[in-house]
Amino acid sequence: EQIIEEYEIPQANEQNLLLILKWGGELTMAGRAQSECMGDAFRSIYPNKNDYAALPGSGFIRLHSTYRHDLKIYASDEGRVQTTAAAFAKGLLSLDGEIAPILYHLVRSHKTDKLLDQAPSGAGKRIMANVKLRLHKMIHTQEEFTEDDYKKYAPTGCTSLIESMKIIKNPYKKCCEVWEIVKNITRQIKAISDNPELVSEYNPL
Repeated sequence: EQIIEEYEIPQANEQNLLLILKWGGELTMAGRAQSECMGDAFRSIYPNKNDYAALPGSGFIRLHSTYRHDLKIYASDEGRVQTTAAAFAKGLLSLDGEIAPILYHLVRSHKTDKLLDQAPSGAGKRIMANVKLRLHKMIHTQEEFTEDDYKKYAPTGCTSLIESMKIIKNPYKKCCEVWEIVKNITRQIKAISDNPELVSEYNPL
């Protein structure tokens, strides 16, 4: 597969639609369960020597206890991100109880506010460029997703991802639909700003 040495991704000589969608709300119950399962899976990777217990990954729990519970997980100060980290910690350490005390004792946000603002360099830069290239190819296909695509883009069989792909069907056409919606909303906003009395006549969708 082509390796991109530079950060830039090839661009076509046509108009492009750039969407930056972000919802900073609370973590959903599904997201919390997925994070907890991820922590449990991560714990199971750690070797369990001497048959300390039948619980998979108990070697990691023993290590955690040996070091006097000095585990800290660093995350940004956004609520949903910290809740994700706490849910991951709950699964990682096989903890019981609510998320709140786990969040308070194990999750830290000190000096993490600028981590995402720093552009990667070297190998990280090439990896990011290649990921963007793969996404670019996937989004610009004009064919509907197939069973092979589900296996390729959702190798873990993630239900939410596969269901999303089924809803999207054709990523290129879906992007065009979104572009038309954005143009329509922009046109309506301009019309309403020029004539506020028309606000009741417009539907953004």
